[in-house]
Amino acid sequence: MFGAYFAMTAYQVTGSFALAMLCGAAGTAILGLVFERVFMSRVYGGDVLMQLLVCYAFVLIFDDVVKLIWGPGIQVDGNACRVPGAAAFYRRRRGAAVLSAADRRGARGRGDPRCRSCP
Repeated sequence: MFGAYFAMTAYQVTGSFALAMLCGAAGTAILGLVFERVFMSRVYGGDVLMQLLVCYAFVLIFDDVVKLIWGPGIQVDGNACRVPGAAAFYRRRRGAAVLSAADRRGARGRGDPRCRSCP
């Protein structure tokens, strides 16, 4: 969850999709490292139920932190198909879900004709 919000914030600040993905991954890695070293390492070797309770408690805490920082509403730009370099996920071809690169029209920033939010 934090990775998506870190990436969204980085994209809004820089306008670079690639940099946003790197910031999202790096921010999530740092947050996970701090969480594991500071909180989870204290309950290792103890009861498994305590580990589950600590993890679940932090899921609830992190959810509230996200609401405090980014607000409770859905954070959608609505123009995802206009992001240069973005990938079109799960296009159906011959019954199989595949990951394919954005088509040439989407890559040039004119939008994907199959996307309803693009003109």
